[in-house]
Amino acid sequence: MKKRLEIIAADFVSLYREAQKQELLTSRGLQLDAFQKLFDSLQIEYLHYAGSSAAEPFHREVVEDLLQLASAYMTLQPDVAPKSRAFGLYLTFMLYATQPEIQTTPVKIKISVATLKNYLRDMEWKETCTDLEAAPHLGRRVTAGEKSVLLALHQSRAWQLMPFVNESCHVRSLLEVHEKEGIPLLLPSVSRGNWLNRRAGEVHNGASNASADSCPTSTLSRELAAYESMKQRLGLQQALAEY
Repeated sequence: MKKRLEIIAADFVSLYREAQKQELLTSRGLQLDAFQKLFDSLQIEYLHYAGSSAAEPFHREVVEDLLQLASAYMTLQPDVAPKSRAFGLYLTFMLYATQPEIQTTPVKIKISVATLKNYLRDMEWKETCTDLEAAPHLGRRVTAGEKSVLLALHQSRAWQLMPFVNESCHVRSLLEVHEKEGIPLLLPSVSRGNWLNRRAGEVHNGASNASADSCPTSTLSRELAAYESMKQRLGLQQALAEY
Protein backbone atom coordinates (compact mmCIF):
# COMPACT_ATOMS: atom_id res chain seq x y z
CA MET A 1 0.00 0.00 0.00
CA LYS A 2 2.80 2.43 0.86
CA LYS A 3 4.37 2.06 -2.58
CA ARG A 4 1.01 2.62 -4.30
CA LEU A 5 0.39 5.74 -2.23
CA GLU A 6 3.81 7.10 -3.19
CA ILE A 7 3.15 6.48 -6.90
CA ILE A 8 -0.21 8.25 -6.71
CA ALA A 9 1.26 11.06 -4.61
CA ALA A 10 3.93 11.68 -7.27
CA ASP A 11 1.20 12.40 -9.83
CA PHE A 12 -0.62 14.62 -7.35
CA VAL A 13 2.60 16.59 -6.85
CA SER A 14 2.89 17.07 -10.63
CA LEU A 15 -0.63 18.52 -10.63
CA TYR A 16 0.19 20.70 -7.63
CA ARG A 17 3.36 21.99 -9.30
CA GLU A 18 1.48 22.95 -12.48
CA ALA A 19 -1.29 24.58 -10.42
CA GLN A 20 1.33 26.72 -8.73
CA LYS A 21 2.96 27.64 -12.04
CA GLN A 22 -0.40 28.74 -13.41
CA GLU A 23 -1.11 30.67 -10.19
CA LEU A 24 -4.27 28.66 -9.55
CA LEU A 25 -3.54 28.23 -5.84
CA THR A 26 -4.54 31.78 -4.94
CA SER A 27 -7.89 33.23 -3.93
CA ARG A 28 -8.17 34.88 -7.35
CA GLY A 29 -6.90 32.02 -9.49
CA LEU A 30 -8.62 29.03 -7.87
CA GLN A 31 -11.58 28.52 -10.22
CA LEU A 32 -13.18 25.17 -11.01
CA ASP A 33 -13.03 25.62 -14.78
CA ALA A 34 -9.32 26.40 -14.71
CA PHE A 35 -8.58 23.55 -12.29
CA GLN A 36 -10.59 21.09 -14.39
CA LYS A 37 -8.69 22.11 -17.52
CA LEU A 38 -5.39 21.42 -15.76
CA PHE A 39 -6.69 18.16 -14.28
CA ASP A 40 -7.85 16.96 -17.70
CA SER A 41 -4.51 17.79 -19.29
CA LEU A 42 -2.60 15.46 -16.93
CA GLN A 43 -5.15 12.63 -17.24
CA ILE A 44 -4.56 11.39 -13.70
CA GLU A 45 -7.83 9.49 -13.62
CA TYR A 46 -6.91 7.51 -16.76
CA LEU A 47 -3.53 6.60 -15.29
CA HIS A 48 -4.95 5.17 -12.08
CA TYR A 49 -8.53 4.14 -12.81
CA ALA A 50 -7.54 1.76 -15.60
CA GLY A 51 -7.85 -1.91 -14.66
CA SER A 52 -5.80 -4.91 -15.70
CA SER A 53 -8.19 -6.38 -18.27
CA ALA A 54 -11.58 -6.04 -19.93
CA ALA A 55 -12.99 -8.35 -17.28
CA GLU A 56 -11.55 -6.09 -14.55
CA PRO A 57 -11.74 -2.56 -15.97
CA PHE A 58 -10.75 -0.92 -12.68
CA HIS A 59 -9.62 -1.81 -9.17
CA ARG A 60 -11.90 -0.52 -6.42
CA GLU A 61 -9.09 -0.47 -3.84
CA VAL A 62 -7.11 1.88 -6.09
CA VAL A 63 -10.12 4.18 -6.39
CA GLU A 64 -10.35 4.21 -2.59
CA ASP A 65 -6.66 5.07 -2.24
CA LEU A 66 -6.92 7.87 -4.80
CA LEU A 67 -9.86 9.49 -3.03
CA GLN A 68 -8.45 9.08 0.47
CA LEU A 69 -5.04 10.40 -0.54
CA ALA A 70 -6.62 13.42 -2.24
CA SER A 71 -8.82 14.13 0.77
CA ALA A 72 -5.79 13.85 3.08
CA TYR A 73 -4.68 17.24 1.73
CA MET A 74 -7.80 18.67 3.38
CA THR A 75 -6.72 17.52 6.84
CA LEU A 76 -3.60 19.72 6.88
CA GLN A 77 -4.32 22.90 8.80
CA PRO A 78 -4.01 26.12 6.77
CA ASP A 79 -1.75 27.53 9.50
CA VAL A 80 0.99 25.02 8.56
CA ALA A 81 0.10 24.24 4.91
CA PRO A 82 -1.79 27.26 3.46
CA LYS A 83 -2.49 25.83 -0.01
CA SER A 84 -3.12 22.20 0.86
CA ARG A 85 -6.78 22.25 1.89
CA ALA A 86 -8.17 24.08 -1.13
CA PHE A 87 -6.05 22.05 -3.55
CA GLY A 88 -7.21 18.83 -1.90
CA LEU A 89 -10.85 19.84 -2.08
CA TYR A 90 -10.73 20.53 -5.82
CA LEU A 91 -8.69 17.40 -6.49
CA THR A 92 -11.08 15.26 -4.44
CA PHE A 93 -14.03 16.69 -6.35
CA MET A 94 -12.48 15.91 -9.74
CA LEU A 95 -11.47 12.37 -8.77
CA TYR A 96 -14.85 11.63 -7.23
CA ALA A 97 -16.70 12.91 -10.31
CA THR A 98 -14.57 10.89 -12.75
CA GLN A 99 -14.47 7.56 -10.89
CA PRO A 100 -15.63 4.52 -12.91
CA GLU A 101 -18.85 3.75 -11.00
CA ILE A 102 -20.01 7.30 -10.37
CA GLN A 103 -23.43 6.51 -11.89
CA THR A 104 -24.01 3.29 -9.97
CA THR A 105 -22.07 2.54 -6.78
CA PRO A 106 -19.46 5.27 -6.32
CA VAL A 107 -16.76 4.94 -3.70
CA LYS A 108 -17.42 7.41 -0.89
CA ILE A 109 -14.78 9.52 0.79
CA LYS A 110 -14.13 8.80 4.45
CA ILE A 111 -13.77 12.10 6.26
CA SER A 112 -13.96 13.08 9.90
CA VAL A 113 -16.68 15.41 11.07
CA ALA A 114 -13.93 17.54 12.62
CA THR A 115 -12.33 18.18 9.21
CA LEU A 116 -15.59 19.44 7.72
CA LYS A 117 -16.36 21.41 10.88
CA ASN A 118 -13.01 23.18 10.55
CA TYR A 119 -13.85 24.12 6.97
CA LEU A 120 -17.24 25.51 7.99
CA ARG A 121 -15.67 27.32 10.93
CA ASP A 122 -13.32 29.11 8.58
CA MET A 123 -16.29 30.23 6.49
CA GLU A 124 -17.25 32.25 9.56
CA TRP A 125 -13.81 33.80 9.81
CA LYS A 126 -14.09 37.52 9.23
CA GLU A 127 -11.40 38.64 6.83
CA THR A 128 -9.96 41.97 7.96
CA CYS A 129 -9.09 42.74 4.34
CA THR A 130 -11.77 41.85 1.81
CA ASP A 131 -9.86 43.09 -1.25
CA LEU A 132 -8.66 40.04 -3.21
CA GLU A 133 -5.81 42.04 -4.71
CA ALA A 134 -4.54 42.87 -1.22
CA ALA A 135 -5.22 39.38 0.20
CA PRO A 136 -4.44 36.91 -2.60
CA HIS A 137 -3.34 34.01 -0.43
CA LEU A 138 -5.54 31.11 0.58
CA GLY A 139 -4.73 30.07 4.14
CA ARG A 140 -7.89 30.12 6.24
CA ARG A 141 -9.68 32.18 3.62
CA VAL A 142 -12.50 30.08 2.09
CA THR A 143 -13.30 31.24 -1.42
CA ALA A 144 -16.73 31.24 -3.06
CA GLY A 145 -15.49 28.48 -5.35
CA GLU A 146 -14.54 26.27 -2.40
CA LYS A 147 -18.00 26.77 -0.90
CA SER A 148 -19.59 25.68 -4.19
CA VAL A 149 -17.43 22.57 -4.43
CA LEU A 150 -18.14 21.63 -0.81
CA LEU A 151 -21.86 22.02 -1.48
CA ALA A 152 -21.66 19.90 -4.64
CA LEU A 153 -19.91 17.08 -2.76
CA HIS A 154 -22.52 17.27 -0.01
CA GLN A 155 -25.39 17.15 -2.46
CA SER A 156 -23.91 14.15 -4.25
CA ARG A 157 -23.51 12.38 -0.89
CA ALA A 158 -19.81 11.89 -1.55
CA TRP A 159 -18.79 12.00 2.11
CA GLN A 160 -18.80 9.11 4.52
CA LEU A 161 -18.82 11.11 7.73
CA MET A 162 -17.01 9.50 10.64
CA PRO A 163 -16.04 10.63 14.15
CA PHE A 164 -12.43 9.67 13.49
CA VAL A 165 -10.38 8.76 10.41
CA ASN A 166 -6.78 7.57 10.68
CA GLU A 167 -5.21 9.10 7.58
CA SER A 168 -1.64 9.12 8.97
CA CYS A 169 -0.21 6.92 6.18
CA HIS A 170 -1.79 9.11 3.52
CA VAL A 171 -0.60 12.37 5.10
CA ARG A 172 2.93 11.03 5.59
CA SER A 173 3.08 9.91 1.95
CA LEU A 174 1.96 13.33 0.73
CA LEU A 175 4.48 15.21 2.87
CA GLU A 176 7.38 12.92 1.99
CA VAL A 177 6.76 12.89 -1.76
CA HIS A 178 6.17 16.66 -1.87
CA GLU A 179 9.48 17.24 -0.10
CA LYS A 180 11.29 14.73 -2.32
CA GLU A 181 10.01 16.55 -5.42
CA GLY A 182 11.02 19.95 -4.02
CA ILE A 183 7.45 21.19 -3.61
CA PRO A 184 6.93 21.11 0.19
CA LEU A 185 3.42 21.46 1.55
CA LEU A 186 4.44 22.70 5.00
CA LEU A 187 5.69 26.20 5.64
CA PRO A 188 9.51 26.52 5.95
CA SER A 189 9.11 27.29 9.66
CA VAL A 190 7.37 23.94 10.27
CA SER A 191 9.50 20.83 10.81
CA ARG A 192 7.96 17.79 9.10
CA GLY A 193 9.30 15.43 11.77
CA ASN A 194 8.06 17.49 14.70
CA TRP A 195 4.71 18.08 13.05
CA LEU A 196 4.22 14.39 12.27
CA ASN A 197 5.08 13.46 15.86
CA ARG A 198 2.56 15.97 17.17
CA ARG A 199 0.02 14.74 14.65
CA ALA A 200 0.61 11.13 15.75
CA GLY A 201 -0.21 12.14 19.31
CA GLU A 202 -3.43 13.78 18.17
CA VAL A 203 -4.37 10.68 16.16
CA HIS A 204 -3.69 8.44 19.14
CA ASN A 205 -5.80 10.61 21.43
CA GLY A 206 -8.61 10.74 18.90
CA ALA A 207 -8.65 6.98 18.50
CA SER A 208 -8.48 6.44 22.26
CA ASN A 209 -11.33 8.82 22.92
CA ALA A 210 -13.49 7.18 20.26
CA SER A 211 -12.79 3.64 21.49
CA ALA A 212 -13.23 4.54 25.17
CA ASP A 213 -16.65 6.05 24.63
CA SER A 214 -19.31 4.08 26.51
CA CYS A 215 -21.73 4.33 23.61
CA PRO A 216 -20.36 3.57 20.10
CA THR A 217 -22.49 6.28 18.48
CA SER A 218 -22.28 9.00 21.12
CA THR A 219 -19.02 10.54 19.86
CA LEU A 220 -20.39 10.85 16.35
CA SER A 221 -23.70 12.16 17.70
CA ARG A 222 -21.95 14.94 19.61
CA GLU A 223 -19.79 15.87 16.62
CA LEU A 224 -22.79 15.90 14.30
CA ALA A 225 -24.75 18.06 16.73
CA ALA A 226 -21.96 20.66 16.73
CA TYR A 227 -21.71 20.35 12.96
CA GLU A 228 -25.47 20.96 12.55
CA SER A 229 -25.27 24.00 14.81
CA MET A 230 -22.49 25.47 12.69
CA LYS A 231 -24.43 24.87 9.45
CA GLN A 232 -27.39 26.70 10.95
CA ARG A 233 -25.26 29.71 11.88
CA LEU A 234 -23.96 29.82 8.31
CA GLY A 235 -27.44 29.48 6.81
CA LEU A 236 -26.51 26.16 5.16
CA GLN A 237 -28.91 23.87 7.01
CA GLN A 238 -31.34 23.69 4.08
CA ALA A 239 -28.71 23.30 1.36
CA LEU A 240 -26.96 20.57 3.33
CA ALA A 241 -30.11 19.06 4.77
CA GLU A 242 -29.04 15.45 4.16
CA TYR A 243 -26.26 15.81 6.71
